[in-house]
Amino acid sequence: MKSETAVSPSPLKAAFKKLSRDRRKRFQSNLKNLGYYRSFIDGLYGKGKFGALSAYNKKYLGGADLKKSDNAVKSINTVSSLNTSPALKAAPTPASKSIPITQP
Repeated sequence: MKSETAVSPSPLKAAFKKLSRDRRKRFQSNLKNLGYYRSFIDGLYGKGKFGALSAYNKKYLGGADLKKSDNAVKSINTVSSLNTSPALKAAPTPASKSIPITQP
């Protein structure tokens, strides 16, 4: 007799599914606007979104291990809170922080 073991979702999937549908779409839009995601903005979980998050994570977030729940949550929250526009391709800044500009 085979025993069935419940498989828990990955930390990325679990963190993503906890977001509201609007916030999931914003997450996807931000990755798309930054050039990391090329598929539909649908608010649904899928490999493409997390391939995009992994690439963004590697470049801007120090390559944190996204298999760890805390890192997954922080990465998703960081990307979903960015201020992006379709024309923006540089590193974005989180909405809650401002970067001081130094004058010469």
